[in-house]
Amino acid sequence: MNMLPNVWLWTLCIGSIWLIISPGVKANFAQGIVPPKCLQCLCDIESSCRPNPCISGSGLTSCGYFGISEDYYNACGRPGNGWKECAADKFCSSLCVQNYITAQMHNCAEKNCLSFARLHHGGPRGCYNPHTMTHALWVQKCATQNI
Repeated sequence: MNMLPNVWLWTLCIGSIWLIISPGVKANFAQGIVPPKCLQCLCDIESSCRPNPCISGSGLTSCGYFGISEDYYNACGRPGNGWKECAADKFCSSLCVQNYITAQMHNCAEKNCLSFARLHHGGPRGCYNPHTMTHALWVQKCATQNI
């Protein structure tokens, strides 16, 4: 009996690496508090899910799949081999996002994709910053669509 409606999971064994693939969600993301579909939408909206080069604006430089700044990288626990290298690696950058959201989630009232997107885009007080809402609604709309 399928306990997760409309979601089929396939497990593939490639050598000693196990991948779990869900329709509509691409592999290579770290697991954590942010569900794969929400993480995929964050990635799609931030960079079309590509390892974008670093760009500077509003006093910040952000890089990679999730637009990770050096401060964000430091706050997520500095996984991998450095900020720019991690930001350009899908697994490492998604691990950074998972770590950051987990560490900052106490600043939000609800644990959902909207809150995750607001924290990611707006920092520790993102859930209370009205400027994060539009971005977060795009992510939420993406994550709630049936793919």
